[in-house]
Amino acid sequence: MLRALVALLVALLVATAAPVPKGGGKSPVWKFGAYEYALPTWWGSVDADVPKDLKDWKDVSAYLHMKYGQDTGTKDTWKSALKAWAIYDRRSDGFPVYLAHCHKCGGEVQRAADIYAALYKLADTRKDKREWYQAYLAYCAGGCYELLKDTDEAATWYGRSAEHVGNRDQAIDYYAKESAKKAKELRAKK
Repeated sequence: MLRALVALLVALLVATAAPVPKGGGKSPVWKFGAYEYALPTWWGSVDADVPKDLKDWKDVSAYLHMKYGQDTGTKDTWKSALKAWAIYDRRSDGFPVYLAHCHKCGGEVQRAADIYAALYKLADTRKDKREWYQAYLAYCAGGCYELLKDTDEAATWYGRSAEHVGNRDQAIDYYAKESAKKAKELRAKK
């Protein structure tokens, strides 16, 4: 009887264990231009989609806000929102910034910081919006590192965004000025 119970428990554990990725233990990835996003282990267990008639990111944002409570999802729905953004960004050749936003919403702040940093390095691939992405992604990375209590790294990233103070684009200038303030505050605390 005990053997049968142990065998049943082992069978259940094996059946419910997360699949081991192929290729030497590396996680499967989705490519977004030059960026490779390692799929989380939960990826296959989450359902999400974006209607194909939604072509503009603002429409997708509104749709996801209505469906998941925010365009990044909530603590309970962020994984579905993330997967929906990934589907949309692959379909539209979008720059997958919302992947990081959703990870941050879900409490995976280090993963969000890593994504912001990786996308920052690829900002040149978005020539028409290079400066926007540099200022914004550096600001977002700084915010993540501040949440992680890594003040040196936060100040470094805020400093990168602050390089764009005085930009003619008001949005870029806004994030750059906010970053300059935050970097100054962090350095003053040392």
